[in-house]
Amino acid sequence: MSSDDFTRYIDIDADLPVSADNTDAEICTKIQAAAVSGVWDDEDDAATGDSNKDIKPATFSDAAQSLCTLRAYLEASSCMNYGLYYDVADQVYGLNRKISVQKSVTDYLSPI
Repeated sequence: MSSDDFTRYIDIDADLPVSADNTDAEICTKIQAAAVSGVWDDEDDAATGDSNKDIKPATFSDAAQSLCTLRAYLEASSCMNYGLYYDVADQVYGLNRKISVQKSVTDYLSPI
C-alpha cells in the first residue's frame, strides 16, 4: 500500500461529526481514574437508556443453556473445528466448580 493510499484510508472518516474530540490519552486517563476511585460516570449510558443496572447477572444454568445452543448451531452449520467451543465450555464449567462449595456433608448426599 502506498503512502498516499494509506493516508486516504486513515482519513476516510475525518469529516464525520463527533460529539467530543477526546484523544486516546484522555479516554485512558478517565478510565484509569474511575478504576482507581471505583466511581464510574454513567452519564452517557443514562442519556441513551443503556444502563446496565437493570440487567441481572447470568447464572451457571444460563451459561450451560447458551453452550447447548452454540453447540447445536455449530452442528447445524457443519462446523468441523470445535476447539474454541471446548475452550469456552471448559471455562464455564471451571468457573462453576470454583464457586460450588460444599457447606455440609449432606449437600451432595441424599438422606437414606
